[in-house]
Formats: sequence, structure tokens, C-alpha cells
Amino acid sequence: MAKQRRKPLSEEEIIYLVELANGNALAKQRRRERKDSRPLRTPSPGE
Repeated sequence: MAKQRRKPLSEEEIIYLVELANGNALAKQRRRERKDSRPLRTPSPGE
């Protein structure tokens, strides 16, 4: 049984997927920046 080909994405669907991917990449970048900007924890004198 041959696999049916999917119809090509519309311009609107492509734009939506690009915006979704860009938003995910931006969120990931912001999480990375927040993590990198956190001060390193220094142990207390009693530790």
C-alpha cells in the first residue's frame, strides 16, 4: 500500500509554524540568559 502524499502547506500555515518556532527559540534563549545571569551559590562558612 503506497503512502499518500500530504498536500503542501499553505502560506498561512508556514507563517504560523515559523512564528511558533521563533517564539520557542526566543523563550529558550531567555531561559538560558536567566540561568547564566544567576549568581553562583557560594557555600556558607559552616558548610
